[in-house]
Amino acid sequence: MTAAAFAKGLLALEGELTPILVQMVKSANTNGLLDNDYILRNNVPSTNHTPSRAKARLHEAMQVDREFTEEDRARINPCDSLSIAAAMDFVKNPVRCCAHVHTLIQQLVHIVLVKKDDPKTKGKD
Repeated sequence: MTAAAFAKGLLALEGELTPILVQMVKSANTNGLLDNDYILRNNVPSTNHTPSRAKARLHEAMQVDREFTEEDRARINPCDSLSIAAAMDFVKNPVRCCAHVHTLIQQLVHIVLVKKDDPKTKGKD
């Protein structure tokens, strides 16, 4: 459920968590997730493998340490999807955005570590 909640928040998905979780499990069982590196590990040609191409394009786009240009927008969002455009407006600079998310996660981990040992917030066994 945590992964589904994270995916829902990250992708700004609407609706209940259960269908998101079901789709994630279904995709994982069929090797359909974008993080599936089977093709890369086994030197399988990926020209016809859409998730691999999408992953490669996303990886390339997220390595850019500058704000998205109009050319970036046209390449990443050729169909002018409003949600993708909004995401790109929110991200602005992918490298800086990833660094900011990394900092926030570090802060969250610190808070969790402090709270787990605090008698006021410590769970009962």
